[in-house]
Amino acid sequence: MLRKILKFNFYLLVVALILGIFLNDESSKKIVDGDLMYSTTHLNVRSRPDADSKKVKVLQPNTPLITSLSDDNNWMVVAGLDSLIIGYSSSKYLSRDRVAKAPIKTNEILSYSVHEEEVYDAPIKTQLILRLIVEDEMVTKSQIIDLLNSLYTSSLKRTGFKYHKNPTRVYIYVYSTEKKANSGSEWLGMIQPPYNSANPLVKINDLQMKSLKEIKIEKWNLKYDIRVQLWESMLLIELRAQKETDSRSSTHSQNCLVRYRGSPVLF
Repeated sequence: MLRKILKFNFYLLVVALILGIFLNDESSKKIVDGDLMYSTTHLNVRSRPDADSKKVKVLQPNTPLITSLSDDNNWMVVAGLDSLIIGYSSSKYLSRDRVAKAPIKTNEILSYSVHEEEVYDAPIKTQLILRLIVEDEMVTKSQIIDLLNSLYTSSLKRTGFKYHKNPTRVYIYVYSTEKKANSGSEWLGMIQPPYNSANPLVKINDLQMKSLKEIKIEKWNLKYDIRVQLWESMLLIELRAQKETDSRSSTHSQNCLVRYRGSPVLF
């Protein structure tokens, strides 16, 4: 049974690689003898040298890129450091030198979306729980703390409840993706009512913050997200196969036991 599982997984991987080659044929092209340049701002990478074409990716300022002139001198063909072509970008937003980073404004609040809001309104308490998703992959601890404190203060001023004028307890969680928000536990930061002090308690999840910096490398012409989906599918197949094997093994053992009990035993 194990041999069949391994054989099936091998075939699945081969099919995935073949699909990756065809689906990512354009991205598999490389720039030869290109120039190293840096994005000077949040850089839009497009599918064609046209401002109205599809946006493929948005890169952070100072992202290193391998570039080459396109047929239109106002546009550059851009690639990652592996020289694999990503798309096209306007040449006016590319520079041979890194740009100086502007200091982060302390009053600059992160962009976010509300993933879920829970309200518990009863005589004993009016509790508000917010789950947010931040829209900036380069988020810092200080930005999350500022966002949490700002929203905590404004949430305590909300009105329109039945039993209390304002919420008596507020909990706010910040996540990096919708998938992690659905999990509930993989938050970047959270804030909750104080225990024995006047200030609310703010927590930062260092493990989740570290995961933001992990580079999602493309391998075998398959993007990171596709590889994750394949891995999850293969894991699910193995679990199902193992469950089926255990079930058959248990049935076989029971049948042997029945035959044993129905037969005379000789000493």
